[in-house]
Amino acid sequence: MKAMTNPNEGISVILPVYNGSKYLRESIDSIINQNFKNFELIIIDDGSIDNSWEIVSSYSYLSNIKAIKQENIGLAATLNKGILHSQFNFIARQDQDDISTPDRLEKQFNFLKSHPEIDLVGSWANIIEENTFSKRMLTHPTN
Repeated sequence: MKAMTNPNEGISVILPVYNGSKYLRESIDSIINQNFKNFELIIIDDGSIDNSWEIVSSYSYLSNIKAIKQENIGLAATLNKGILHSQFNFIARQDQDDISTPDRLEKQFNFLKSHPEIDLVGSWANIIEENTFSKRMLTHPTN
């Protein structure tokens, strides 16, 4: 059963980009196509010299996307800037080469809402090598 959400509750997804055009469109699309719809996607181009900004700006017609272009300041400073631009209390990370399953945000939001004692969630990842799922998994601790 899906949890009912307050329209003021949602997720700010921060997606830092640096010369990430190869998988960027797939990464952005995987967030846009989430089952959970109360989110904003904050994409920050950190001084890319490839065509990342052209890809990012092609999504500017969507009202829940904030596209920011800046001089290169590095990953940590870029993530902090994304937090400053966030409107929601829940923050999610997405890397430029990550592809999220359609239920990622919904599962993580519902888990955090039903477990207020938990501050942080993550997920395991299936490693993709040249557009093919490998048999390798990135498994983070679960306790």
